[in-house]
Amino acid sequence: MKKIIILFNAILLGILFVSCKGEQVDYKIIQDAYNSVSDSLPTSTTSNFSLLSDVSSVQFSYASDNAAIVINNQNAVVTRSENDVLVKLTITAVFRETTATYHYNVIVLGLEAVIPTPTEYSVIFHYGSDVKVISVPAGAKVASSDVPTPNLDSYIFVGWFENGIEVIVTDVVINESHIFNAKYSSVSLADNPIAITWSEVIAILYSNVTDGNVVDQNLVLPLKGETYATAKVTWTTTNSSVISLLGILTKPMDADTSVTLSAKLRVPKTLINATADYQETRSFTFVVHKYQIPWDEVTNFTASDVSGVQLLQDKMASLGQVIQAPSYSSEGITSVNAIVVPIDFSNDSFTPEELDKIEKGWFGTSQETGWESLRTFYQKSSYNHVDINGVVTPVVHTNVTVAQFETAGAYGNKNYLDYNALKLALDTIKDSINFAQHDANGDGYIDAIYIVYSAPQQLTGTYPPYWTYHDLYRKSEYTLGDISYEQNSVVYRPYGYVWYSVENLIENVKELDINVNAEIIIHESGRFFGLPYYYEYARGPEVQNGLGYMDMMHSNTGDHGPWSKLVMGWIAPQVVTSSAMIKLSPASTTGQTLLIKPNWNNSYYGDYLLVDYYTPNGMYAIQAQHYTGMPVFTTRGVRIYYVTFNPTTSFNPASNIYTNGKLIQLFAGSGPTITSESPATDAALFNQASTYSWSKFKFADGSRLNIKVLTIDPDDDYAVISITFI
Repeated sequence: MKKIIILFNAILLGILFVSCKGEQVDYKIIQDAYNSVSDSLPTSTTSNFSLLSDVSSVQFSYASDNAAIVINNQNAVVTRSENDVLVKLTITAVFRETTATYHYNVIVLGLEAVIPTPTEYSVIFHYGSDVKVISVPAGAKVASSDVPTPNLDSYIFVGWFENGIEVIVTDVVINESHIFNAKYSSVSLADNPIAITWSEVIAILYSNVTDGNVVDQNLVLPLKGETYATAKVTWTTTNSSVISLLGILTKPMDADTSVTLSAKLRVPKTLINATADYQETRSFTFVVHKYQIPWDEVTNFTASDVSGVQLLQDKMASLGQVIQAPSYSSEGITSVNAIVVPIDFSNDSFTPEELDKIEKGWFGTSQETGWESLRTFYQKSSYNHVDINGVVTPVVHTNVTVAQFETAGAYGNKNYLDYNALKLALDTIKDSINFAQHDANGDGYIDAIYIVYSAPQQLTGTYPPYWTYHDLYRKSEYTLGDISYEQNSVVYRPYGYVWYSVENLIENVKELDINVNAEIIIHESGRFFGLPYYYEYARGPEVQNGLGYMDMMHSNTGDHGPWSKLVMGWIAPQVVTSSAMIKLSPASTTGQTLLIKPNWNNSYYGDYLLVDYYTPNGMYAIQAQHYTGMPVFTTRGVRIYYVTFNPTTSFNPASNIYTNGKLIQLFAGSGPTITSESPATDAALFNQASTYSWSKFKFADGSRLNIKVLTIDPDDDYAVISITFI
């Protein structure tokens, strides 16, 4: 992110402005063009349709995953089949050197199905406690020999009734199924169907109750009488989350719970020779005991052997992308040496206090910053896999004013102000820096360069020149030629760099009760390791199912999430491919994370779930305790992420939606769906009371599961998770 800025006013907590120069301008043009393309496409079709290939100089190409739609130049040729067919169109947009991939679904409507006409129908007779079922050819009548003769002691058979209306069965032409009920008459008829139906309802209701009114399994809630099918029963429940209207039992997680089921019986007046229907409601109260964890079935977290799984930087290399700072070494700690170059202006120079904060913000101790420096953060976040060292060079002087540097630029070039600053900085320090010490993987690209300018940030305009962001140096864009330096027969170049205002180091320090604020340095430095941003530049449906700001690579706060640490090689998950109950310790101190997927293919690239136990301590503590401008979760709970990241040719790390599908999303345990436009709340964490319905989730291969948080123990600080594959 080339900087996340929060502008407070009297009404809003803040508006997030996110911008990255260069590549993001191209993506905005592509996104606007794609909006026009998507508006032109049908959501369902029965005929061929046209395809736009050039919109605002953006070139579009199309591919189909099903023969129901065949791409023929600028036409989509549709072939209908008997049933509806869902076709995924892959749309590739190219603008200059930038490529983005989108997916668009079209339903090819099926041909009208021909439903065969039944040749016979069922006819059912209910009489007393007996039932007779016969089959009658369509269009025929019931033979008199097939009609039973009802006999019921002490009662007189009145006739056959259907839906409360008396019928002569042998006169009915059978063109659909029928249910005929025998009606009797006697002095006791007025209450007998009522008594019989209640007796049947109660017997069925209590058939699964073995201990008084204690329920430990699902109940059967009858909807009609057995003897008198026209006697109907409707149900209500005082707690549907424990006993549903279908009788499904879910044991409460916190305490024993009483649930009252009420049955309303309605007996039609024709069944009892009355002038009005008979209605009566009876209530039945049951006790459902609290869920008891079967501790002998609970296992402790055990990291799986994932030593052969491809990490993100290896994936990037396989796709031909440049790797800057290495994130992992099989030999232990990976050292990264950064170059930090302060530059000032003739009318705006650094104060001694600012230069001290630069040194501490990058390489100071936790005590010196009051939170973390770049170095201490990555030591802790990576569980000591990464150690960032480096040098803060002497101040480089532009010898022009802030305005002059913006309008005329360095070297007389007014374009690409940050490129000019990058060249000026490296030209000035090249003879005092051994670039080999700042190229850990020996690829000729300097690992991490920070240009820290003394001017204030500009917070207005679409792409203000004095802002804070990470960007890539592109030789083809720079009119002054290549920025490169040869030392000991090796040519070194910049690749990624951070353009940064010193005033960020004091941003929100009072609210956070710290001395130096390195949040933005830490956030932008994730890009040096290849980590994507987790926000979206687009607006609309694409922003659904994001991370709700709850990640260092989304909102500058807290810590890196489990997927980032997984693909960096900083943690090893426990891979769960079958039903289990697992005890997790806090991720902030242990990194314990579950990777859940049946038939996992031994790859971090595909779809799977990540689950960890979140606690508001460690890197999260400062924001959780002191500051609500850019949020973190403030309570304990379980985080559940769905990963669908699977790049096959290349991927753009500038947004969570510009990859092949949504890279990662955070599920909400309760409350609304998480988006990238609004901060998530503590309700998004899963706990024993979460209301998320797993019935609406399935993996790409169609497999399903259910996840429950069985307990969260704040004293011993653990959570127990139940995973059940369906």
